[in-house]
Amino acid sequence: MRRRHLFIVGAALAMLVPASSAAAETSDEPHSDDAITVHVDMVLQDDGSLSVTETIRVPEGMQAERDLPLRIPPGDDLTRVFTLADMEVTGAGAAEVVVDALHTTAPAGETELRYVVSGTVADSADEQLATWHPTGWWDTDVAVVTGTFLAATPALSIDYCRAGAPGSTARCTLAAIADGGVLEFEQHDLLGGQRVELGVGLPLRTVPATAEWVEEPTPVRAFAFTTPALVATGALLLLLLGLAAWVVAARRRDLALLAAGTAVDVITDADGEPVFSVPYGVLPGTLGTLVDASVDPVDLAASTLDLAVRRYLHIDAVGSAAGTIEWTLSRANDPDDQLREFERLLVEGLVPGDGAVDLGEVAEGSNLDLRGVRAAVYGDLVHARWFAGRQSRRIATWAGGALLLAGLAATIALALTVGHALVGVAAVLAGFAVLLAPGHLPLRTAAGSRVAGDLLAMRPHLQSIEAESIPAAERELLFTRALPYALALGESRTWVSKFAAQSLSDDGTPGIEWLGGFENDADLTRFSASFPHLVAELEAAFAARDHRASLGH
Repeated sequence: MRRRHLFIVGAALAMLVPASSAAAETSDEPHSDDAITVHVDMVLQDDGSLSVTETIRVPEGMQAERDLPLRIPPGDDLTRVFTLADMEVTGAGAAEVVVDALHTTAPAGETELRYVVSGTVADSADEQLATWHPTGWWDTDVAVVTGTFLAATPALSIDYCRAGAPGSTARCTLAAIADGGVLEFEQHDLLGGQRVELGVGLPLRTVPATAEWVEEPTPVRAFAFTTPALVATGALLLLLLGLAAWVVAARRRDLALLAAGTAVDVITDADGEPVFSVPYGVLPGTLGTLVDASVDPVDLAASTLDLAVRRYLHIDAVGSAAGTIEWTLSRANDPDDQLREFERLLVEGLVPGDGAVDLGEVAEGSNLDLRGVRAAVYGDLVHARWFAGRQSRRIATWAGGALLLAGLAATIALALTVGHALVGVAAVLAGFAVLLAPGHLPLRTAAGSRVAGDLLAMRPHLQSIEAESIPAAERELLFTRALPYALALGESRTWVSKFAAQSLSDDGTPGIEWLGGFENDADLTRFSASFPHLVAELEAAFAARDHRASLGH
């Protein structure tokens, strides 16, 4: 240990000789007082750090500035990282670390910059290599660079001393080991933007290795299955399984409640007279929508028939010159507060004012806003808490959207920095899953599924009713009141056939009150043949109106 200390002291004394003088003895070119010169002294410390003293002399009327990088890419997608500490500046200039570079400004005069740099020493198979770029990257030419390198061993070797543009392997003007084991180097005419890079060989275990490399982000590396990425993927799979279980359980519950519907007698006795009543007071258009979660043309047709039966609309069958039946609509009574919003929109859209409207012209009617009709139907079902409203799913929408955006931002940030970008990708997929999952849930609530089950149970009940079991005077009324519901449930053909041969005059008046063109019919034979045509025309009119609306008409 004593010999080591004596060597360091001797080497330090040798450094007291002005380096510029030593360099002058070996240089063929004298230093100029009107040119920029730089001198650098470097001492490798026992802890592997490198103490650097850089002296910059700038003539009057000139200034030098540089950004000396602290991250150097040696290749193979790796970056060599150096760290500065204990920086001091004396003289006219200034220096600071800005991002990953040492920014130095040297005005006219002398500037002395001291700092300690870590990360210069790396181990190899047979030696240690101390690497540093003592100066360079100036924005102007430097006439002469001189410097020394001292370590606690006399066994230094010069692996390289390079000068020129970054990446250049051109040799320095001079590099040699002087007496006392001091490495001296010199470079003439270092042009603006060029650098000096020094590599000094040391015996193994001379000092601790401090070199640090970091992997540069690349697409392959950024999206590799690292440990954080695997953890995020596992969390994503758990989330997907949880969401899938949630959706499956909700759909099974919905199907079970539909199947558990209880049949209710729709023809009840009121003061000795049969009365048609529907469970929960559901309207025909609402019934079909609740059952299949969609306002279809058949639901709109059922609502139109119901409005006619309730005397808000009147339907007429008009014979054409070709011998076919044409259907027209007119108002029987104006909308009142007994109608729901979607029914009012239907009446006003189908028949805007007085007079009859040909059913074939409904598709072209600009007043028929089927989008508004559908929104009103859905609104009624949400109000009754039979459909889930938007509010109930807003949390999932916000959470999924936030997770998706955060995942996108994280993917980009991680791919450009530390990697593990699959963590962000997992977050994006999780956001999509949270956003999409509610769309696969039943639109019906549990209460709505129970009601829909009871309404579906009306089908076998309607099928079981025999026309002869109903008093003759009440058959027409019950037949027409139930007809829109039978249409919504897909049982209209069966329902009409049950009453086809029944007399319509037992209530004291012939024909069907809300249907013109059949006023003198004694029974429903002709009506049963024409009714499918009426339904087809209604459904076609609504479907055509939907199509024109989708085209912007």
